[in-house]
Amino acid sequence: MVTDTREIDPQLPARDALVEMGQVTRAVFREAGDIYMVHRSDLQKMIAMGLADLPVESIAVVESSPILHLKNLELRHTLNIANQLTAFFPGHMVAALYELQSLVKKGGFKAYVIGGNVRDVLLYRERLLEIEDVDVTIEGDAISSSQYIVANSKNFVVEEVFPEFGTVKISYKESIKFDIASTRREVYHHASALPEVTERGVPLAEDIIRRDFSVNALAMAIHDLGLILDHSNGIEDVESRLIRVLHPLSFFEDPSRILRAFKFLTRLDFTLTSGTERLLREFLKHGHRVYHGGGERIKHELRKFLGSAESAAKQRWLDFFLETGSLRLANMTIPAEPPSPELKARIAHLPHVLPAVQEILGESARTEEFLWTLYLCLLFGGMDEELFLETCHRLGLTRAEREAVEEYVRLRTTPDELEKIHEFSPAAEIYGVYQDLPSVSVVAAAIDKFNDDPGRFRIVIQALKTYRDKFSKIRPELNGTDLMDLGVPEGETIGHLLRELLHAKLSGRLPDRMAEIRYVQQKLEAADAPEIEEAIDDADE
Repeated sequence: MVTDTREIDPQLPARDALVEMGQVTRAVFREAGDIYMVHRSDLQKMIAMGLADLPVESIAVVESSPILHLKNLELRHTLNIANQLTAFFPGHMVAALYELQSLVKKGGFKAYVIGGNVRDVLLYRERLLEIEDVDVTIEGDAISSSQYIVANSKNFVVEEVFPEFGTVKISYKESIKFDIASTRREVYHHASALPEVTERGVPLAEDIIRRDFSVNALAMAIHDLGLILDHSNGIEDVESRLIRVLHPLSFFEDPSRILRAFKFLTRLDFTLTSGTERLLREFLKHGHRVYHGGGERIKHELRKFLGSAESAAKQRWLDFFLETGSLRLANMTIPAEPPSPELKARIAHLPHVLPAVQEILGESARTEEFLWTLYLCLLFGGMDEELFLETCHRLGLTRAEREAVEEYVRLRTTPDELEKIHEFSPAAEIYGVYQDLPSVSVVAAAIDKFNDDPGRFRIVIQALKTYRDKFSKIRPELNGTDLMDLGVPEGETIGHLLRELLHAKLSGRLPDRMAEIRYVQQKLEAADAPEIEEAIDDADE
């Protein structure tokens, strides 16, 4: 073993481990035949973030799966696509980049396209990318640099300035937008905190370490247009289709990165490096001690993951999501236990019935909103009420999202609701069952109730479409005041007669206001006031 290394107990708290290490630069421990390591600088960072009591194992990585550190941010790879820009980027973006190149050279600063656009150049080598927004980072002050660009060009204009964040949005000929930010150094004062910017305009290599994954940390120089710079081993990870965090404390800094990983794993059909998977599991094992779950970032990333289009990759990573207990990111008091067989069955069954739902309900069932809320029903519907309400609060669910889950639970646990719907159900019965129900709640409950009966499932969903298309907007033109003007006594009879009007309209017997008036008048003529309510019931029979 090298002289700058000390072997240590993986359960030792970070504070004690740092003392035991003395002046050596890293600690190691052995587990299942592998050697795991923790750097001194990472233990110091843990303590600064208030994680001193967490064990060393929570940020350890296997030696064969390296993670970046500030001391090894040297430029690893470069790739020059200067002669291929028009093969990857739309023409208006290429024109904007060439003009930006001239401007930043004259201004004497360095600028880079960074993130997903550069990743996608490598990922989709034979595809012209569709790009509307471009992330640009500048080694310097983003606001003053943007002002220089706009002042020296007729084609660029400022859209918005965010002085509190030191960022600017500019556009080129109203065709493409550039989000300009300074390279920066950040610190997190505790787990899941918003980062504090400690310095702007730092070298690009120091900006890289604060990003989420290696594949999103690639930068293409604008001043040296077309030169892709790789400080994070991102080129190799794109080619190997891997998601890798950039440092061991990444998930403690921002737990939403776990959900961002699921999003990219699903969208790109990538896989996790073994080191990143270990750090994910370790966060979920120990994170409840320093993190409560929920928040805007968690909801946003969870929605993007669950609301994405169904695919084999999504189902594969949903299984992993459930198996690792990653739903606890919404609320860390959710029990850390394997998903129930019932929940696994619902999630596994959804892809098989969703095509029928989308065929019947159309585009409304293909939206991110619909899929996200459908998964909310299936994932949250099994919680007890107190835990569910706490999770809603932590995650910041809207009233509509919460009520969709509650209606799903009611439908799932109430007999003779959806069960009464059959192929020849009359309009009034369809209306009575589906009135004011969120469509997504009906679909979720039907998945639960008719798991083994695809025919009944289609009948229930087809009836939902009938309700939405034909019946949901039907209302009597007459209201309570109109009925009293026609001579109906005030009281329960008003509501009773309004319901009768509705049922008659649903059956197509009352096409307009005059038909409704005649209907009421006939009811009144058949009644023996003051026993009008009884007479109306008799007339119906």
